[in-house]
Amino acid sequence: MDDGLRAFVALKALILEQYRQAYPHFQGKLTDFRQTDIANLQDLLEQRLQDRISENWSYTLLKVPQNEMLPRIDMLDLLTRFVGFESWEAYRFRFEKQRGNSRRKWTLVLSLIALLLVTAAFTYWPKPQQDTLELCFFDALRQEAIDSVAVHVGVERDGRLVNQDSPKIG
Repeated sequence: MDDGLRAFVALKALILEQYRQAYPHFQGKLTDFRQTDIANLQDLLEQRLQDRISENWSYTLLKVPQNEMLPRIDMLDLLTRFVGFESWEAYRFRFEKQRGNSRRKWTLVLSLIALLLVTAAFTYWPKPQQDTLELCFFDALRQEAIDSVAVHVGVERDGRLVNQDSPKIG
């Protein structure tokens, strides 16, 4: 669906809102309009704008669930004035601007989610085990580190000796 038809679908939703303000008992969709509803819409257009749409036009372009083409520009201008815009072009400009802002918002939201996922992955990803381990032995009586005595260290994993270092001093 091209941008013009998307804008027209959104315009039809605004027309329905305007109709419901005048006739709050109607809770259906434009596709549910009966002859009486079309006549009421025609009367509203006549009262507010001193202009009309034909009953045939209502059935062929307004009442259909999905439009294949846009109506004539004079009809689009009339309907956009009915919902509070100066013209179809003014409505399209606002519609595309809002749509662009909505796209940017979604792009921003998705970018933030991706950033959070990457951050969480790096934060909680299992870290590789280090092969080196520094130990500091402390003499409890003298209250000082032991660094002048040779110490042999062996690392045991799963019940077997993996690494045994030669003594290192200081």
